Amino acid sequence: PEGKIILTVPFLLKLHQLPYDFTRFTHIQLREMGLLAGLEIVTLQGYYDPLVLYFESQNNLRSHVLPERSAFQRRAARLISMGIDGLLALLKPLVGGGYAGDPSRQNSPYPIGYQIIYKLRTGKRR
Repeated sequence: PEGKIILTVPFLLKLHQLPYDFTRFTHIQLREMGLLAGLEIVTLQGYYDPLVLYFESQNNLRSHVLPERSAFQRRAARLISMGIDGLLALLKPLVGGGYAGDPSRQNSPYPIGYQIIYKLRTGKRR
């Protein structure tokens, strides 16, 4: 009766767990679902990382795009990617890494996931 629900959801662009990748839950949807279920929100945080989308794109390039290219194209693309990776290694200390924060107070529209903790609203017993 006094328990809590801890829910963590991804918010990346790539498809995963097909064919069951139906929707992405925004912080607004998570808040509304809890309220409709009679739950109170203890905390809701988004996780943000300014460079994660680049690294996700690099994984896609290396895993799915390059294998279908010619040997020359693969080598050239890998060389360019290595140069970009090196520049990003210099950039990361300047822009920082990932952080969690209240989504309604974030400047960034690019969360990579959310965590919400619900509890039963006071006075609501099931």
